[in-house]
Amino acid sequence: MAESTGSRRTIDDDFWVTKPTDCQTSDNNLGGVSVWCDGDDIFRFLDNVCEGDRLELDNDKLPYLHSWAICKSISKWNPFPWYAVQFFNDDEWGTYSTRNTFLNVAFPPSKDVTAIVVTPIFTFLFKTGGKVRINNFTDTCKDWSPPLGERRIRKEITYQLKELHEIHASLEVYVCRNRFIDSEDFVNYCRYGYCKDNNYRRVSEWYSKDNIDIEGFFQEFRVGDRLEFRYSSPYQRWGIYIGQWGNDLKQVVLFDPGDSAMTSSGIGSSARPKPELWVKSIWIHVVIEGRQVRINNKGDLRWSTLDGENILEEISSQLPGKTRRHACKVLFKDSEDFVNYCRYDDWRINFGLVCEWCPPDPSPRLHVGDRLEFSRTLPYAHWGIYVGDWEGKHHQVVHFAPAADGNAKLFSKNKSFSLESSAKDKPELCVDDIWEVSGNDKVKINNDRDHFWPPLVRTDILDKMKHQLDSQSDGNKPVYRLFSNNCEHFVNYCRYGKHHSDQVNRISWMFDQFVAYLTK
Repeated sequence: MAESTGSRRTIDDDFWVTKPTDCQTSDNNLGGVSVWCDGDDIFRFLDNVCEGDRLELDNDKLPYLHSWAICKSISKWNPFPWYAVQFFNDDEWGTYSTRNTFLNVAFPPSKDVTAIVVTPIFTFLFKTGGKVRINNFTDTCKDWSPPLGERRIRKEITYQLKELHEIHASLEVYVCRNRFIDSEDFVNYCRYGYCKDNNYRRVSEWYSKDNIDIEGFFQEFRVGDRLEFRYSSPYQRWGIYIGQWGNDLKQVVLFDPGDSAMTSSGIGSSARPKPELWVKSIWIHVVIEGRQVRINNKGDLRWSTLDGENILEEISSQLPGKTRRHACKVLFKDSEDFVNYCRYDDWRINFGLVCEWCPPDPSPRLHVGDRLEFSRTLPYAHWGIYVGDWEGKHHQVVHFAPAADGNAKLFSKNKSFSLESSAKDKPELCVDDIWEVSGNDKVKINNDRDHFWPPLVRTDILDKMKHQLDSQSDGNKPVYRLFSNNCEHFVNYCRYGKHHSDQVNRISWMFDQFVAYLTK
């Protein structure tokens, strides 16, 4: 809840396009959107602006027309106490030389270092000849948290001013502590405590109990950060930061493969512990246990990141009921595999998803690695594994089927087949689009085996498929056998590393029952 800083001033009706909410506990123009103001309206603007307001800036002289700043007061004794705090990056503002020339101030030379400029609103309007307005429309959006109090906003802004780089006249240039996607992302972080990027691409310094500033240390983290832990032992672990878990704050989820000191097993037990997920406090892990830790999101350069809400939703499915320890549902190779699965969409799978039969539809539900079951004449069903984009083509499926007349066309329901591949129908792994594989039949996602065998992550599934296809191209073609090496065997091998077919097991069971009946 926002903090009270005094009674609300009289509202200037003509100044507001959308009037602020008349809230006695807030004095930061909750939900207000003002008219555009230039240098001629400066005093009217300063009479209405509040600390923590989102300032929308417009200037046709800049490389990009729009940018954002957040309002901060410097001193109540200053005749012009309101300052605009503005984040700069290359994507939004163009080259460093353009900014240096326009603002007549030197920015940090490294493009890996982002900057914040603090300047009086009065000076900004007259120096650049631009326009500004208060734009707090996101305060009332249902998907957004309410704005922070003014004291908290000041604290967040001050924390981002890592070190002073240069002072020129009334402008101050600081090195920004965190990296944001753009100026609006920075403003939203300061006002709501929310940013889109989850420390996008950030790799921090190493922290230990000997060199951390406790308050600043915990402000570094964002939900979904990949945390790299350095142990004194040969082990190096990764965790994913989740913030609050149940009633506990500053928590991290760690993957334990079952071979470390984290695992507590009975003395004398010969059974190898199974991989588990643990929820632990960063404070305990770093300060009490003496680990070193750093934020390491360098994988953002290669893979598409997910937002914090999506990451927490996936972790909640892995740790049902806010448990603090649970067996792994997905087969992770190591702890880095686990954190990549949580943070990046490229690593996700549709765990346990089973859909209804439907015509082939490449909907957003389809993920790389899905087992696709195609209806055929009972009791037979054809299987393939979805790979999405493959060699420039969309919605591709890899499936194991005998080819017709030596080509790689699909093994359809109208084609007869034998227990062994004939010389004419040479067995091949085929890569076809989902419509060609389906034909006139229906298809469904069927990952029901996930509850019996931990599925591999997406990258490992693709690796297994590529290895099989590469082997085939090298002349090592697989031999199709209905009972020992069919399309379902291939799909299960790719997703689980298991050579198994439920269809064959059902047929074997039926045969055993028939034999048992005859021998009665």
